[in-house]
Amino acid sequence: MKIIYLAWGSLYWNPDFLPIASWIQSNLFLPLEFSRISDNGKGRLTLVIDEKNGMYNNIWYAFSKENNVNKAINYLKKREKTSLNNIAYINLKNGNARITNTSLKIANKIKEFAADNSFDVVIWTDLESNWTKIMNNNYTVARAYNYFKESDLETRLRILEYVYKAKMLTKIETNFSKYFFDKLK
Repeated sequence: MKIIYLAWGSLYWNPDFLPIASWIQSNLFLPLEFSRISDNGKGRLTLVIDEKNGMYNNIWYAFSKENNVNKAINYLKKREKTSLNNIAYINLKNGNARITNTSLKIANKIKEFAADNSFDVVIWTDLESNWTKIMNNNYTVARAYNYFKESDLETRLRILEYVYKAKMLTKIETNFSKYFFDKLK
């Protein structure tokens, strides 16, 4: 079985115990933005697939060293410290899939990418933007920057580290990261 994981954020530079080979830059582009607040609205801004606010970025994949699909899914669930509902997968071998937050349009792009590359299963973290739910307003880069400025020092440092690593290690650039680095000049 050719099982792959998709990555665009901290999974890339901190896979923990995820049994993977090295990351490979794909030819798959997904709309990403820092429009999720981790730790139930108290933590850093994190990258998610965001069709409304995101910029299309070239993402990464790695082959799983685990050949059992359910075990591979559970490794990512454990690494992400989330529920199975937030781990999406498409199994091209048997037609099974679980996609909770990713739109059908984006899921079809992912499926096409997997088929074009003869991958059997593709697995990714399927978290949605929670900005509106947490902040009670629509996401904008200015509001995200204000969230950064108003956060405690530890959270500001975690946001800075995440945005910096996303740009430098994964080459991810979003509307927020452009605004963020411009403001820091």
